[in-house]
Amino acid sequence: MNPNDIDTSRAERIGFFSTYEEGKTHWTELAVWFLTEERWRRRPFLSELVGKSRIAGQVDKVQRISGGSFEKVVRLFDDTAPARAAIEEARNWLRDHGRDEVTGLPRSFALPKTDEEALTWLYGQPDEGTTLLRMLSRDFDIGESTIRAALKNGTPVKLPLLSVLRWFDREAFRRDRENGKLDGEGE
Repeated sequence: MNPNDIDTSRAERIGFFSTYEEGKTHWTELAVWFLTEERWRRRPFLSELVGKSRIAGQVDKVQRISGGSFEKVVRLFDDTAPARAAIEEARNWLRDHGRDEVTGLPRSFALPKTDEEALTWLYGQPDEGTTLLRMLSRDFDIGESTIRAALKNGTPVKLPLLSVLRWFDREAFRRDRENGKLDGEGE
């Protein structure tokens, strides 16, 4: 969907700055939106740059970016004082509302950003007498040295597909796939 077609009437404006001054004929408004509807769950952020004019016949010039991460959408703005003000206000809103900047989910539900964080998220504390690497190796049939090398090099830990199928909800996967939710399109 084109970002310019997204209805923001039910969205939360989390950052805003306007260069409007009395007597000006042209000004700019910057806004960052958090899209609250379920269909935007994978792409919850929208940035908007609007060129406004008082001159009759001139229409507002709107530029928008929607995306799955806060950092992606604020790239629309230049590094200027108005942009920094709108971005900081939006960051404060996310912080105050306990939302993750990447997913927009409540921090308690935010997914890990690295494989090391994912290990802790998945297992918590390791079983007595073992390590998280050994537990992952045992549960997903991967060599411990392979896991260690991936974490050291900062590359993703690759899991054999067969080893994760037992935890996979195939019906939910198919349903989401049919509804276009796997590619971030929404409903």
